[in-house]
Amino acid sequence: MMGSMASRARAGLLLAGALASSACDWRPFEADLEDAGALAPPPETVSAFADDAPPPETEPALSDPPERLGALATPEVAPVVDPEAAARAREEAERVAFEAAFPLHGVTFHFLARVREAPRASAKVVGYLRRGATFRASPRVPGVGCARGWHEVPGSGFVCRGEGFLVGRDPQTLAPAPAPPRAAEPLPYAYAWAPEDGVPQYWRIPTRDEEATIEALLARRFAPPPADTETEPEPETETETDTDTDTETETETETETET
Repeated sequence: MMGSMASRARAGLLLAGALASSACDWRPFEADLEDAGALAPPPETVSAFADDAPPPETEPALSDPPERLGALATPEVAPVVDPEAAARAREEAERVAFEAAFPLHGVTFHFLARVREAPRASAKVVGYLRRGATFRASPRVPGVGCARGWHEVPGSGFVCRGEGFLVGRDPQTLAPAPAPPRAAEPLPYAYAWAPEDGVPQYWRIPTRDEEATIEALLARRFAPPPADTETEPEPETETETDTDTDTETETETETETET
């Protein structure tokens, strides 16, 4: 029993010595750190129950507006434009505009129907439409010289309804209609070469008398102008009277000289 108590006393003395040694060694080390500025002053503690304590900062909610979200707001990204979709939208807009400008349908029933520069019968002819050709047309526009009204066609031209053209709200047809042009080939129609100028164009096969009459008219129209038959005046010649007078003058002059 006595031995156990002695052991405890010795252990207590050793522990007290160790604590004293640590306290002696710690104070100079802490002072050195404070002199070197390595230790920061302890933070100020604020009571949570103080009246003047600022409210604790909270993270912004996702339902708040973007200006309050700050850095958490996702920047807007420009949408990626599909070139093919943009081209299709542009074509659709052009189609709608074309349908609004030219809602009517037309067909040509003359072999060569005239397209004029302005809605006037005296306007310049800017093109032709062949028999059976279909086209789109605008509603009736003001003009003169056409009983059933003028219509504008794509390409800045005007056609007279009834003067070789049928115009209506539905697609127009014509029977019998000639073969349509071969748009995929270099020459869309059948062509022939005329070796002479002034070849007549007939809407049907003419009779012999009609052909002779037309050829006579064309011969007079394309005949060369008549040659100039006016002759130049002949140069003046000396008359016999003038010659005799000159001879008499020379004789008198010679006689005076001899005298």
